[in-house]
Amino acid sequence: MAPDEIRYKKVLLVEGEDEKNVFTALLRFLNISEVDVIPAGGKENFKGKFSVLSKRTNFDNIENLGFIRDAEENAAKSSFGSMYNIIAPVLADFALPKTPGEVARTGSKTCGIFIMPDCASSGMLEDLCIKSVENQDLFKNANEYVEKAKAEYEKDKAGNKKFNMPKALVQAYLAGRVPVVNSLGLAVQKKYFDFNNVAFDSVKKFLKELFC
Repeated sequence: MAPDEIRYKKVLLVEGEDEKNVFTALLRFLNISEVDVIPAGGKENFKGKFSVLSKRTNFDNIENLGFIRDAEENAAKSSFGSMYNIIAPVLADFALPKTPGEVARTGSKTCGIFIMPDCASSGMLEDLCIKSVENQDLFKNANEYVEKAKAEYEKDKAGNKKFNMPKALVQAYLAGRVPVVNSLGLAVQKKYFDFNNVAFDSVKKFLKELFC
C-alpha cells in the first residue's frame, strides 16, 4: 500500500510518522475503524501533500476529513489559520471549521482541524503526551534531569539552537521504561502513555465528532 493511498471515506492528515502511529493507536483505542491516517512528512509539507491527495481520483469519495498539526511556538489560532488557508481553496464541497478543534458539517461531509496540544496553547504532540504522565514519579525524575541538562546547555552555549524541552522530556521519560523505546509511535504501542488520562480528552472528543 502506498503511504498516501486513499482507501476509505475517512482521512486524517497528520505531520509525520510519529503522529501517524500515535493517532492510529488512539483511533483503535476509541474503536474507530476504516480511517486512512496519512503523514505529511512535516508541517512544512502539508500544502504539498494535501495538493497531491486532492488530485487522487477517489478524493471526492472522502466524507470525513481531518487535519492535526502542532502549534509549535505559535498561538493555536495562528497555526489554525495557516492550515485553513491550505485547505480552503480545495474543499468547495465541505463546510470548514471556524476555530481550532471545531468539526464542521454539511450534508454527509465533515471537516475539522486540531492544533496540538489542546487547540489553545503553544506546543506539540510531545506536550500532549507529557501532560498524561506528569504526575508519575518517573516523569518527575526525568524532568529534574532535563532541567539540569537544559541549564548546562545554556550555560556552555553549546549551540545556537533552542533547547527543545518537550522532546527532551519525552526521551528522558522513555529512557526509564522497560523495554526502552526511542519514539512516541513505539511508546504508544507499548502503552507507555495513558489514553484514559484527561490530557487526551480534547483530541478524543475531536476524533469522535469527526469520524463517528
